[in-house]
Amino acid sequence: MFAQIKSLHFLAGVLHIPQIKPLHFSVGFDTEGGDMAIIYPHFLRTIISVHDRLSQNIPYPFFDPACVRYEVLRAVLHDREDPETVIPKFGITEYEFRKSRSAFLRHGTAGLVGTDSKKLVETFPTEAERMIFVLKSARPWIPATKMTTLLKGFNHDFPVRIVRHLYASRGWALGTKPYANIDFGSLNLKTATLSRLRKTSSMERKEFFRKDDKLQKLLEVFRTRDERGIAKRYPGSRVSFQQHRKHFFSIGLVGLVDRARPPFRNSKLGFAEEGRIILSKIQNPDKKEKHWLAILKTKKINVGPTCLTNIFKRWNAEKFQSCFVGDLSRLLREESGVGEEPAILSDRIPAPGPMRLDREFVTFFQKLANQSAALSNPGVFIFPPYLNRLKIYEKTACLIDIDPADGYSWFSLLLLNIGRIFRGVSSISKACRTSEISLPAAAGLVSMPCNDSILNGLAEISDAALLQLRRYLTKTAKSNGLIEGKKIAFDFKMRDFTGDDIALKNIGKGPSPKRKICFPGFRPHIAWDAETGAPISIEFRNGRARATTTIKRFVRELLKDSLGSQAVEHVYLDSEYTAEHVWQYIVDPDNGLGADLTMCIKRNMKVKKKIDAFLETNPAWLYFDDEHTYSEHTFDIPIGGSNKTLHCALKRNEKNGAMRCFGSTIEHINSISILKEYKTRWKIENGIKDLVQNYYFDQVPGIDPHRINVHYFVVTLARTLYGMFSREYADICNSDNTVKMLDTLRPEFITGTNAIMTRRHDTLVVKWTDAFPEKKHRALKLLFDRLNDDSDNGFPFLGGIKLRYEIGEPRPEFFRNRCKRDFVEF
Repeated sequence: MFAQIKSLHFLAGVLHIPQIKPLHFSVGFDTEGGDMAIIYPHFLRTIISVHDRLSQNIPYPFFDPACVRYEVLRAVLHDREDPETVIPKFGITEYEFRKSRSAFLRHGTAGLVGTDSKKLVETFPTEAERMIFVLKSARPWIPATKMTTLLKGFNHDFPVRIVRHLYASRGWALGTKPYANIDFGSLNLKTATLSRLRKTSSMERKEFFRKDDKLQKLLEVFRTRDERGIAKRYPGSRVSFQQHRKHFFSIGLVGLVDRARPPFRNSKLGFAEEGRIILSKIQNPDKKEKHWLAILKTKKINVGPTCLTNIFKRWNAEKFQSCFVGDLSRLLREESGVGEEPAILSDRIPAPGPMRLDREFVTFFQKLANQSAALSNPGVFIFPPYLNRLKIYEKTACLIDIDPADGYSWFSLLLLNIGRIFRGVSSISKACRTSEISLPAAAGLVSMPCNDSILNGLAEISDAALLQLRRYLTKTAKSNGLIEGKKIAFDFKMRDFTGDDIALKNIGKGPSPKRKICFPGFRPHIAWDAETGAPISIEFRNGRARATTTIKRFVRELLKDSLGSQAVEHVYLDSEYTAEHVWQYIVDPDNGLGADLTMCIKRNMKVKKKIDAFLETNPAWLYFDDEHTYSEHTFDIPIGGSNKTLHCALKRNEKNGAMRCFGSTIEHINSISILKEYKTRWKIENGIKDLVQNYYFDQVPGIDPHRINVHYFVVTLARTLYGMFSREYADICNSDNTVKMLDTLRPEFITGTNAIMTRRHDTLVVKWTDAFPEKKHRALKLLFDRLNDDSDNGFPFLGGIKLRYEIGEPRPEFFRNRCKRDFVEF
């Protein structure tokens, strides 16, 4: 297969290519009056992947495909090694080798960058690119969709796709925001140079090293980064050496490319101030320059009226025609839930590098090699492997900065909150008053923070990012088989609130089951999987919220995209949902869920007329239980606007004569089947009791809706993790084959159990030292073996630390009470 390669002239040391005028690498990219280049998404993904490999400490040259190609060519062309040996060694194909050789001979070392990308950049008008940069500097939260509409007013019409490409190229898009260490401004200028070089003709190259190939000289220096004297070998100043070193260790070979000339320069006012004035001008076109001059003067910015006149003339602000439906006042204030652009880099979740840990925990971790630490709640270390399977860390890293330079990491606080639930502490404030090391150590800390640090830190996540996390949790729970999403039950849970300032806090009243009256409080809305018995999603709702204002938005925001538009087959409701348009939305296959409906129907005016008409027929009543009977026959309630009908049956209390109405849209269903089908909904009632008792669902942190939604997300996540654990723990069932609840399992081996924690190299070893009975020991040993398999690669949210679970010897069989009395003889 390498016969043709061996016969090439380059093995003899001479490269024959027609002579043309030599090209120098350090050319400028003059965009004055031309177009600006946006990094093409495919090439941007390549650069991001190089950055990810560098953050994972992958050695040279394998972190960058361009460096791999260079090393292959260097070994074959310069060191005269056999291609049959070199090519497999570096893991490339013969086709890639020939393609890299052709690019190297044509464009030099720069030609090795992006050989798998058909194009590196997309052209974009410089004037419009400057407008976007200025407006984004003034209002960073403007999303691409709103920016496109705004540019139309300035007579620039671009597809949203192109503007999103520009956002990603500048590091503003959701998929690029986590990569704060990349200098996207410099990267765009370097890519512009690469694009310019790709369009040039070929140059003669008689030998491997070429004097005017500046990029090759720099790469020859930095390829020996592990050898001493790298600064002396660098052909430049110390300042430029530090810049090249920083960029090379961030984005690979692209970082050594010279930057092109910036396409536009800053104004006298600065980009941000210019953008604020333009946004104010297009909303107040009648105001003159002196208005903004007075404002600038208060900011100690002294410019003449000519400066503002030139700016307005450049923007052509007088002729701005708004294309927004309403006014532009919302551009002057930050809106909740905007500014987060969809990730266009890839459909998959990128894998960020390990999170940095608290310095004191790093010291503590190093000391564990020589001394062990005692634990009394080792069970909090069980949930990290399951959390790692869900990829919550990777998803969160795409949405917010979870690795700050100072303070607590958001993910560490999340680990503390989950561990607090598994440990059995009802509130964060109570957990902060404990001093046992198990809980903080499982979160990468050595002691518990204060209550405000945890609550305020968790609340730093935005509403938009939290919504994305909740959707992702639903989607990944379904992909892991924890929920099916076919049969869903909806319900409200009233949480009473008492206080003297209820009116000031705007807490609405709702029906309280405890007090049998309407009482101030919260009514979170809950979606429950009726097949697996697991929560799907939970959302904060004010006490006055009703199903008529909740169900559609709840489904559209949290369920449809996560479960699939037509995934739901059956919905179970309580009497709170007795509104015909709610029924219509559930059964409508075009604009709703297209599912069957089974529910308890409240006796409103329409339903009461149907029941009275049915009772006039003197229906027969059959035995249901000692206190209730049910109607033998059914009656129908048509659902307006659809071809569906609720087939209804009555259930009567024989003591007081009270009747309840139950209905289902299932065809050809009789009375007893309707009542049995409705029993499926009771899983949500039992599930809510489980959440309140074992996951402290009712222990909300204050009355702020955002903080309460964060709490509900943590509760849902903890319940999901327990569901994953339940599938793998052999002793999870009670004697009656029911699944043990969390409070039943805690005292068995999660809390109040003796354990020790040590370190072996990069592994944190947690060993249960109590002697468990043989049956319990076997179940734990099997569980720990499975968890150890998941922990071999380390956990990124624990800084790459691996976890290993061990258990002591089982309790001997003769260690049992004989229940017979005897004396001790001395």
